[in-house]
Amino acid sequence: MTPQSEARQPTVPAVTADGRAAVVAPDHMRVVVFSDAIPGRNGVGTFYDDLADALEEHVGAIRIIAPPENPTENEPGWSIRMPGDPTQRVHIPSLPALWNQVRWTQPHVILAATPSAYGVVGLLLAARLRTGSAYCYHTEFPKLAATYWTGIRRRVMPFFLRSWDRLLIKVSPAVLAPNRELSEVLAAKGRSDAHVVGTLAPRDFIERPVPPAPTSIGSIAFIGRLAPEKRIDQVLDAARAFPDLAVRVVGDGPLRDEVDRAAAACPNIAVHRWVDRDGVREILDTTDLVVLPSKHETFGTAAFEAMVRGRLTLVSPACGITEWPELCAALFIMEPEETLTQSIARVRALPPDALRSTGERARVAATRVHAGAVHGWLGLLQLLARSPQR
Repeated sequence: MTPQSEARQPTVPAVTADGRAAVVAPDHMRVVVFSDAIPGRNGVGTFYDDLADALEEHVGAIRIIAPPENPTENEPGWSIRMPGDPTQRVHIPSLPALWNQVRWTQPHVILAATPSAYGVVGLLLAARLRTGSAYCYHTEFPKLAATYWTGIRRRVMPFFLRSWDRLLIKVSPAVLAPNRELSEVLAAKGRSDAHVVGTLAPRDFIERPVPPAPTSIGSIAFIGRLAPEKRIDQVLDAARAFPDLAVRVVGDGPLRDEVDRAAAACPNIAVHRWVDRDGVREILDTTDLVVLPSKHETFGTAAFEAMVRGRLTLVSPACGITEWPELCAALFIMEPEETLTQSIARVRALPPDALRSTGERARVAATRVHAGAVHGWLGLLQLLARSPQR
């Protein structure tokens, strides 16, 4: 839909004549998300891509403003390679270009999904428009600094990131967290009023018929960034330990060369670069067990989507998905001192009926959590739209 066609539609103003936030029904709500992640390309990008897909039929409009997937020479703004990870870029947007996109939408709520320039611009424009807004806290970036940076940057950047984190958390009208652990981090930084929000799945994942739940483990898949914090080395070790397993590694990242070398030496490893959402669903539907042995994982979107499709899922205790009791009861969790290889061996030893019932419970639990998250998001958006601006 073009900005001009949006402007011609009957709209409910985001603010009243005296500058106060307007009361708006969910089906008239207009939401804009500012993200520096290309939709579907990493965890945060997928989170908001799925959010938009799931809420599209419930709100008036939801729009993601993010860097273009294939930028042209004439694209406004610029970007630089992310230090320590050449497969990702830090994007600096054009303020006039973003302003033009937002003013046509007339949003009731603006969500800043990143602490980078895109998120800051989103919060500034929300203040300019006197519309509801929130900073969405997905990642403790200071924790990742030691993983990606060395030398002086490793000493300086955590301090800078902590200071920047605290500033955005302090000045944002509202803050959101995708799990309870991060809400506790926000509370320690002075925001005890953080809202815990649910992760959603694409409607296609929910509505399409699912294949029968697995009764044995003949294939596993890792879906995510090929990065140190994901412990991709354990996935490769498991492939070597179980040559009878078909192992698929789906994603891209700084460890891509290491994964390619392992695949060249192990015939049971298949590597897929980035795939679209339909491709992810097809991979899930033909996989018995999805693994996520991460050191840090805000939630674990791939694990949740696997559960939606009735697949078996094995995650580390560091994955935020384990904090949701209804989901935790229908997935497998690695023991604290277990390697992924040992965990897979433990799951493979279970009888067929136990595996099948776990997959069936996963589907039921995940779809219930999804439905609850839809209602939770709609209520939260209404609250944000009515919140006083500062």
